[in-house]
Amino acid sequence: MLIRACFLLFFLMLKMPFLMAFEIPYSKGNFNTADSVINKLFHKINLFKYSNQQKELHAFVTKSVLDEVDYNNSLSQDLLLQHFKNLLNSGLVAEGYAFYDSIYKKGFFKVPANSWKENYWLALCHYFDNKDSLGLKHLDLALADMQQSTYCTRDDFGTIHFYQGLFWSYLGQRENALPFFRKAIDLCVSNSYIQIESHRRISSTLTLQKRHDEALQYINEAIQIVLNGNKELEFSSIKNNTSLISWEKYASMLQSRAFAYREMARGKSDSLHYLNLSLQDAENSILAFEKHKRQLVFESDVIYTNNKYKYFYSKTIEALSRIYEVTDNDALLYKALRYSEMEKVSALVYSVQRSKALYQSGIPTEKVHQMVKLNRQLDEVEALRFQEQANIRINDTALFNLNMQLYHLVSEIREQEKQLEQQNAVYSQIKYDVQPPNLDYVMELSKHKAVVEYVLSSEKLYTFVVVDGKIHFKHEYFDKDFIASIEKLQQMISNIKNIAFSLDELQTMADLSNYLYQVLLSPFEELIANKPLLIVPDEQLSLIPFEILLKTKPAKISKINYAELDYLLYHNDISYAYSLNLMQKQTSEKVNDHAHQVFAMAPAYKKLAGHTGKQYIALRDARDNLGMLKGAQKEVKMVGKRLQGKIVFDQEASEKLFKSQAGNYGILHLAMHTLVNNEDPLYSKLVFTPDADTSEDGLLNTYELANLDLGADLVVLSACNTGFGKLNRGEGIIGLTRGFFQAGCKSLLATLWSVSDETSLRIIDGFYTELEKQQTKSYSLSESKRNYVKQAKGMWAHPFFWAGYISIGDDKPIVTQAKERVPYSFVFGALMFLVLAGSGFWLYKRKKAGDDPGFQSN
Repeated sequence: MLIRACFLLFFLMLKMPFLMAFEIPYSKGNFNTADSVINKLFHKINLFKYSNQQKELHAFVTKSVLDEVDYNNSLSQDLLLQHFKNLLNSGLVAEGYAFYDSIYKKGFFKVPANSWKENYWLALCHYFDNKDSLGLKHLDLALADMQQSTYCTRDDFGTIHFYQGLFWSYLGQRENALPFFRKAIDLCVSNSYIQIESHRRISSTLTLQKRHDEALQYINEAIQIVLNGNKELEFSSIKNNTSLISWEKYASMLQSRAFAYREMARGKSDSLHYLNLSLQDAENSILAFEKHKRQLVFESDVIYTNNKYKYFYSKTIEALSRIYEVTDNDALLYKALRYSEMEKVSALVYSVQRSKALYQSGIPTEKVHQMVKLNRQLDEVEALRFQEQANIRINDTALFNLNMQLYHLVSEIREQEKQLEQQNAVYSQIKYDVQPPNLDYVMELSKHKAVVEYVLSSEKLYTFVVVDGKIHFKHEYFDKDFIASIEKLQQMISNIKNIAFSLDELQTMADLSNYLYQVLLSPFEELIANKPLLIVPDEQLSLIPFEILLKTKPAKISKINYAELDYLLYHNDISYAYSLNLMQKQTSEKVNDHAHQVFAMAPAYKKLAGHTGKQYIALRDARDNLGMLKGAQKEVKMVGKRLQGKIVFDQEASEKLFKSQAGNYGILHLAMHTLVNNEDPLYSKLVFTPDADTSEDGLLNTYELANLDLGADLVVLSACNTGFGKLNRGEGIIGLTRGFFQAGCKSLLATLWSVSDETSLRIIDGFYTELEKQQTKSYSLSESKRNYVKQAKGMWAHPFFWAGYISIGDDKPIVTQAKERVPYSFVFGALMFLVLAGSGFWLYKRKKAGDDPGFQSN
């Protein structure tokens, strides 16, 4: 994939307008021209480096196949190293190892100037693979090789010392790391990254050692480097990227200085002064970080960036909470809640906003179709890359071609987005109008229900409870058992194969459920009593349904009776939201013209052995292992009897039909299997009936949903694991539900685990019963669950069978368009009339028969 000459690459690409329009001559002796080419490539790489646009960066550099590079050429060597680091920085550690093996076999490290790099590159792999001791060993070997070499520069030695410092830091020995970072600063004068990071890490260590003046000196020097030596200005005075290296680095350095000020405040009489300085830096850091994210084109890049800097928002909330403890100023809680919301699903909110801008800014239809087509093509290429990944080798031509396609599409989408922003002010305004929620909306919402929002940092739990227009706040360090308890409880209730239905298991489940209730809700028990709850979870809290938390802990359980436990379900109706910001936008969205009609589907799952089409090859193994959902057709028929709309089964329930028809209905009900991909949830799939006459493969990916314009008021995903996926910092669970929200849907009924086919029908039937009474979605689902648990016998009352369903998003009642039903009294009266009429006719015929001579006895 990456082992040929980049010059050959550019020769192949000479007609591509996004690079250059002239042929690139290549020969062993023509390095002036070749160096110019590589310098341009480096320039392109560096543009992407600080944007975290992984798709572009990976696609752009991976397409280089450096077989014919003269390894004596230093720029070519640097290019190899740059790509190697990009692979590792992107989390592609396996590909990094493979790349190392490939250039090793090509003899790269046999060149005298490169001999020391063999251990250095391997150490980098170990660094990103969390093998710190092994990495240090290889750095020591690299340093020994360098001391015997005449080719190494001061920068080379400084780089080795920098990574030695990193390894010692990650081994928890910060004091040992300090001299290595100082050596790196002295030696790597021209390397801004090493200069900035070395200063920052020294500052952090000195802060923990309470050497505050020295710590401030180092972090201020780091900020000066980020600002390119310019005087530090007020944030509002920094107009654009030209005045600093990057918004990303500026945000990171401001957070580091905020930490230094917070630590300086401890135990000082003028602590409020330092806390205010800390807050100022933390808030400016958030603004810089948001500016950085607005420059990203793709949702995956925003998710990656949020994961990389997951502490920005929680540390800013920490700064606010420290000042709140001193001042008791409620205005600080409003700020803290806003920052909590800025963290929540920012990638999803931004994606929804971009989609809204495309469809609602008056852009000509043909232009909208062009953008949709480009994004779909990009999704298809990404899907192919994903599917091929397990079989791809480092020099595979297929991946090269896919990366070329990917780069073309990425470049085209970026250019089209730029044109739209320049030519359509409304588009630009809507796209960038991603603001924290209007707290007036939250305050109004809190008059009808208790809003509970969590922020989970690496060590603390922050809880906001908004009731009757007032914010209540609590923050505390959680103990070592907290996260483990969440994960253990989730495992105990979500996998039927792991459930023993024993007394000991029930006791453990009850203990965990009550412990989590005490931590999460008990401090606010009086505030939330008998109120509907809107839960906005964070991190691992997204894994569990709060309905199963126990208000009271049973002393000693002597018999198995799941229904008798004091579940929160018995006290509160519960719904969930990814964020209040997103929920506000969902609530204000218009629904389509058929808002009260339902579109329900229950596909068939027959084996695909008879299908020979290309689109079925990837399906057979996965689909042939899917059994029939026995209750799915009953469920869809039940919905069809209740509501007007379109009901389809078996072979009709195809992906093509869904894509063409679903946007015409206000309620979507999908009773089907899913294929959940926890590693890359954008490729989680709803499994439809395959249609041999179309190009659709019967698998609807999450990323495909994002390109649909659905606008449904309610989506019921009665399938396996529809609410589950990959947990990402600031984004919650990324799975199928996310795709429906991106498609403009307002609310979803989803499942956190593979639901029981037998009990699903009863839960769904009860839900629709209450929904038809104009009840809220949270009440409808909660009441259905309560009725189920009361009626369930024995093990069937276990939370596995009922707690998996959750209501997400807009909670308002919806007007359902019920099918006209003939009243029972009318039916009974009609039957009685027929019976009486029939009886009268029979008696009349009998009398007539008695008068007939033919019936007289002799």
